Amino acid sequence: MRGFDDFLVVYVGAGIGAALVMGGEVRRGSHGIAGEIAYLRQNGRTLMERLLGPGITTAGGLFLDTDRYRGLFAEQPDSPAAVDFLELLGEAIGNTATLSDPAAVVLSGPLVDCPAFVDRLRASLLPHLLEPSTMVTVSDLGTEGPLAGASLHARETAVEGIWAEYRR
Repeated sequence: MRGFDDFLVVYVGAGIGAALVMGGEVRRGSHGIAGEIAYLRQNGRTLMERLLGPGITTAGGLFLDTDRYRGLFAEQPDSPAAVDFLELLGEAIGNTATLSDPAAVVLSGPLVDCPAFVDRLRASLLPHLLEPSTMVTVSDLGTEGPLAGASLHARETAVEGIWAEYRR
């Protein structure tokens, strides 16, 4: 997101995750969980618990089955399960964007490889955005975005540690 200092990255895969970048820096919060939208609660249930409700999960029911969701959005994008999924996800992302006021929402993860999913998520998200000029885009890094970000952060932390030791 070159040129943007404030954005929200949302990972949509077997789990749902997010990262807030504010002022050009990742905001982790006091406990390191800032932006973890999977834990947003409504009526005592987390977003992830509500998303698991329609039953499109992996064996054991603990994670979303991304292959089945890809198929669902490719073949039956207007099915009740797809519509419910999009409404819950759009609401959670929209609420997070309302609190953080990012210039952009960046979608990443395995499901963003499905154009029907991305198009419908955008449409579902727009009514929930307080600021309609918020850009909604797909990460150029695709499914590798979170790994690339974590690797870059690990490298920067290691270099800072080396320099801190050198300066002593």
